[in-house]
Amino acid sequence: MKNLLKLTFLLLLTIAMSCSDNCDGVECGPGICDDGTCECPAGFEGDSCEMLSNAKYFGIWITGDSDCGAGNSTSIDSVEIAAHPNGNANEIQFTTFASSFGGTLDGTLVNGNLSAMGDITNYPTTLTGNFASDTDLDVNLSAGFFNCTIAFSKN
Repeated sequence: MKNLLKLTFLLLLTIAMSCSDNCDGVECGPGICDDGTCECPAGFEGDSCEMLSNAKYFGIWITGDSDCGAGNSTSIDSVEIAAHPNGNANEIQFTTFASSFGGTLDGTLVNGNLSAMGDITNYPTTLTGNFASDTDLDVNLSAGFFNCTIAFSKN
């Protein structure tokens, strides 16, 4: 009888331990916990889904080489890429800094591919680009009758 009680106790203890929740105390921010590990939604990464995937691209980028056709170069000195204030993880704001062509475009940044549109200095402007690395950005920009390819380096 004593052995039966011990066996029953061990069986109940095993069942209770196997039902424990590995997610107790695990914070996953916008993600969900699965067996103690955070699964992050698109646009977030990190052990607790605490980082925007695009954050490594945020900041000031300095203009390098540019070609706007017919021997012309861009007047853009630098640009800034920032998180969009709407909080969507894949949306950004792309701001140009130039003496005659400054403004902000709303856009998206997904898997290192950048796309933005809007008006800058009363010109309908379209921008597409990609990140050759975390510190190199290549952009095609169309504004009015200008079509430019511009290389930027992270400041």
